[in-house]
Amino acid sequence: MVSSCLQMINIFLNKDAIALDNKEKVPNADKTVFTYLSFCIVWSIGANLHDSSRPMFGEFLRGQMRQHFPEFPEGDVYEYGLEMNDHRLQPW
Repeated sequence: MVSSCLQMINIFLNKDAIALDNKEKVPNADKTVFTYLSFCIVWSIGANLHDSSRPMFGEFLRGQMRQHFPEFPEGDVYEYGLEMNDHRLQPW
């Protein structure tokens, strides 16, 4: 699961996929990294969980992410996808 998470992070955040140092395209690199990181955690580590465990995982992840990423959304973490144009989490 960790390997899958790291592979997803590499896909989204490699220098060919996104220019984190380009302030015009990515005005807040830290927020962008946490956005993609949270998505990758949900859909790699969290994807393996039984439906009954997902709410507890979502609350735990939200608590951890909000320490560094206060904009982490409310609600079910499995109901969010990536908006690639502005690098944010958006409800499906």
